[in-house]
Amino acid sequence: MSSVDGIHLVGSTNPPPTLKGGSLMPEDLSIDHVELLSTAASRWQVAVPDPSPVPGLFRLSADQAAALLLALKAMVTGSAVDAGYVFNAVDWPQPPVQVLKAVHAYEHLCGNHLHAWTGSVAQHLLAAVARAAMERLPGYSDASWVWHRSAAAAPVIGVAGPWQPQIPGLEWFGPDVDPQSWLAARAVVVTAESWELLPPTLADRDDVYVLAGASDDFPDVWDGSVGATYRLTWPLCEAFLTELVAGGGS
Repeated sequence: MSSVDGIHLVGSTNPPPTLKGGSLMPEDLSIDHVELLSTAASRWQVAVPDPSPVPGLFRLSADQAAALLLALKAMVTGSAVDAGYVFNAVDWPQPPVQVLKAVHAYEHLCGNHLHAWTGSVAQHLLAAVARAAMERLPGYSDASWVWHRSAAAAPVIGVAGPWQPQIPGLEWFGPDVDPQSWLAARAVVVTAESWELLPPTLADRDDVYVLAGASDDFPDVWDGSVGATYRLTWPLCEAFLTELVAGGGS
């Protein structure tokens, strides 16, 4: 057999994956391995692009998928396909991570030896099975579609004039604080003397702490200008701010 689905045999320079006791070879891909992939494709109802001139998607039956994958393996190994082969579905369900590993093994041991593998029905079939397996991995459905850094990982910054209480880990900015730093911070500590000097263009945000000495007056921090939410008196709040900056406060 020289070609299947327009795929032709080529050499591969990629090293084979290893197993305890030695390297894996295409001959090591058992019928069980292929039937696991074919059963997964059928159970998860994966679709592949139609190779005909009419665009669309179609599904291979488990028997068709197994026949295709076994034929490609035979091409790589130079062996003959068993004419009397009858597909035998594996018990289901199987761990998605095992199916994913089986896809990667077949792609590496057979796909890397085949010319025009990319874009073929077999390649699309295994890519669809791999995606279906990944979507079924534990924790996948609970993960967020859009990821952001945890707010706890962002720093707390300080905005102050000459008076800057020493708080371990707190970086002080002048009243002309950069708007990006203002928004990206987990929390902002603003000294009372700097409050009126804040740029009027700063965006409203939560977790703004206005800090004043024991004998100082607080500005009106509830005018909605930047969303100040807390008033703190120094040094009574020293322990709280130290914990906040270190990541333990909120």
